Amino acid sequence: MADVCNEVALLLHLQQGTGEYASFYRHYRKWLLIAATAILQQEQEAEELVQEFFTDCWERQLYLRIPAISRDAIRNYLFIAIRNRCLNRMAVADTRRKRLAMLTDRLEDVTYPVYKMETQELGRSLEDAIRKLPPRQGTVFRSAYQEDKSRREIAIEMNISEKTVKKQMQLALKNLRGLLRHLY
Repeated sequence: MADVCNEVALLLHLQQGTGEYASFYRHYRKWLLIAATAILQQEQEAEELVQEFFTDCWERQLYLRIPAISRDAIRNYLFIAIRNRCLNRMAVADTRRKRLAMLTDRLEDVTYPVYKMETQELGRSLEDAIRKLPPRQGTVFRSAYQEDKSRREIAIEMNISEKTVKKQMQLALKNLRGLLRHLY
């Protein structure tokens, strides 16, 4: 019961200019942070929001509007203020996501044909370069990268050791870098 009276007294003193805002901040910060985190599901964003609230509350003297009639009235006011700020932030973030998705879709419409042509050209260049590799290196590379086989699977299939597969892969990659250098 003493804490309930202290909360009302804390706010009344603040509103009358005889209390410290820092005490008000320390008393409600953690509670509001828990509420904001529960709504936003992101602790860092909740911390920023609560900090912004207390800054606004001080700069705009919003604490003068808080009804100092009971502990519940104070907490209800603070909770609703934080809840509304959370909902506004979520709405802004949702609008940004929608705009970004719309922009991305438009960008894909514009760039996709060019990207598709570049990808096809790169694929042809890679196939030409693989054909220029020694047969064993070409087979190891295709098995690993195009068929997604493990070194062990390749070794069993080709009847060679895993170390040989590793060495052939290293040589294939080195040779391909040289053959495809002109593309960079």
